Amino acid sequence: MEGISPFQSGRPLLSEITADKLNRILAEIKRNRPVVAAPLSARVTGDGTHISIKQAPGTSTPATTHPFQIISRQDPDSNPESPSYLVSIKPGALNGLLPTNLFDDSDLNSLPLSKDTLKHVVLTGQSDGQQFLNCALSLESAAPGAQEPVAFGLPQTVEFLLGVVYNSTAYQIISDNITVAGQQQYVADKVPPLDAGELPYTLYFVWG
Repeated sequence: MEGISPFQSGRPLLSEITADKLNRILAEIKRNRPVVAAPLSARVTGDGTHISIKQAPGTSTPATTHPFQIISRQDPDSNPESPSYLVSIKPGALNGLLPTNLFDDSDLNSLPLSKDTLKHVVLTGQSDGQQFLNCALSLESAAPGAQEPVAFGLPQTVEFLLGVVYNSTAYQIISDNITVAGQQQYVADKVPPLDAGELPYTLYFVWG
């Protein structure tokens, strides 16, 4: 410690300690003691002072932003006693395509949501039977149904359920960019007689 001479090895401890030296040691300890203020907390142990962040009850670290993240907030222009809500979706892509209604000028588009109404957040993709041409976001009362398999082709319209929203609470289902390709669903045998060169079966495909 600065300004305090070290103890001499081999000498009795009582001969080393004076009131002045002890007071300087105590003053030095007090001077080097860390001052901890909220939101920090300190815990003193035998190996030192441990300083950590004290988190308030009921709070948590904000979630990392991810593709198609659903955000619902109260509409500031609505009646405070019976508010409506605005739902926005963070950018995400379907086979590299952004939704056509993702933005409103330079801001994320806001989809209106009535109070105490459960809605399904749906991404609808349009294809030409070979690749997707565009996609769009919407709030729907019902969840999307299963795809209708297409014989030797792919469905032209596909709906993906991104999540469910109720007032300001969002329940996320898909949290990543969507990448799909043609996938065989089943094979249907044909009933003879068959034309010359005709396949004896029909293949049905979906996006998956």
